[in-house]
Amino acid sequence: MHTIKTISIVSVAAALVSCGVKVNGKSYGLGSNGSSSSGTGGASAPSGSSGSNGSNDGSDSSGTGGSTAGASDEAEEAAPRYAAPGNQCYVMGADGDHPPVLSSPADPWLAVSGDQPVVQARAYNLWQPAENCTAQHDHCLRDCVWFAGTPEIASEPQLSGTAVYKGENGVHGVNNFAREDSLYRTVPATKRMLTRGAIVVALGDMLATPRTKSDAWYIGQLDRVDWKAGTIYMVGSPNPYLLASTRVAVLAWREGGKVEILGGRKRGELAVKSEELFLPKSVVINSDPWSQVKDGQPIVSDDRQPFANLGPTCTSANDHCLRPWAWLVDNRSGYAFAARWDGKAFNGVAAIDKADRIDGIVAAYRTVPATRANVKVGAKVFLASADNEQAAHTQQWNMGKVTKIRNDGKLDVSLSSSNSTWPMELARVPVVVWYPGERAEALE
Repeated sequence: MHTIKTISIVSVAAALVSCGVKVNGKSYGLGSNGSSSSGTGGASAPSGSSGSNGSNDGSDSSGTGGSTAGASDEAEEAAPRYAAPGNQCYVMGADGDHPPVLSSPADPWLAVSGDQPVVQARAYNLWQPAENCTAQHDHCLRDCVWFAGTPEIASEPQLSGTAVYKGENGVHGVNNFAREDSLYRTVPATKRMLTRGAIVVALGDMLATPRTKSDAWYIGQLDRVDWKAGTIYMVGSPNPYLLASTRVAVLAWREGGKVEILGGRKRGELAVKSEELFLPKSVVINSDPWSQVKDGQPIVSDDRQPFANLGPTCTSANDHCLRPWAWLVDNRSGYAFAARWDGKAFNGVAAIDKADRIDGIVAAYRTVPATRANVKVGAKVFLASADNEQAAHTQQWNMGKVTKIRNDGKLDVSLSSSNSTWPMELARVPVVVWYPGERAEALE
């Protein structure tokens, strides 16, 4: 198996000095384009640059990058929170590397000089933290970054990360970048860009926006889009990724080759507009307990989507990762199990296409997340701590009665073999019950 790249984004804390980006009439941080640029929107490193390609050892650089002598009064002010994209790549100034967060997505051609990636010999900080790292702000990425990908992305997603080209000094941001690997220039996803087979990049753990420089980006080929759920799926993986964090590759480059346009698009069709972007939205919980009951009996589901085996952690915020068809069944073992009705009986789910027999079922329950409004002392609750959707459906659930509701919202629960305290966000309350041979009924 191809070695997964280790991503290292190196920070250089400093103020901005060189002029170029203007916010409210003030200049921040863009350096000279230099004579080597061909005029396609790229930038070259300023003379006297170190040419360092970074050790990519995962550590941060805290050097100042040079003397502060001669810095303007403006450089002493705080860096702008957001700045409009410039017409050339941000270049590190004398006081360090502090590219501003963009107010709109950068032009993908900005990172191209002639038919090659722009050389950025002094680019270290490839992602900037900010309050708003949505697609509108280009996910807070440096204006001229690329993402790395291996040939294996055609069969399954690979861990990726931001990178910049340093010319003869190679690629910074990715270890073990091989000759057969590629750099991809991306833009935030739009509906017109999301064509099947397109190369896409998205955050793992169902993150809508990046929170830290160590958040995991995955790269792969687009399999399909679930517009209703606001997610995409990549070829070779059951894991969904949020549209809000998805980016689409529009340019590609391999060592020894030229930058190429992807997807059969024309040069002027690569930039995206604000009105096209997917922004984070609230998760809609589908916990209608009666949605899986018809004429008093459980109904059959034709769901065939494999379970996701990556996060996020399953809590009340995401309906504990349970599919809409999931019931929790009691077989008097002291535990409950997620189960699916096949038209004749309830079965456990070892996988979406593999049923597990459960003997001795005495009751099946439709449940909803516990809240202060629906949980009471003496009430039955189901409890589980699952790291992903697959675990939520395949592991056993604890079952017990609430003995106390604490002021901090936690629940003291009497289980079959012990007493324990659980966060309310990990608990579910039954609201519909079905007994074998009878009709489903509401629980008081």
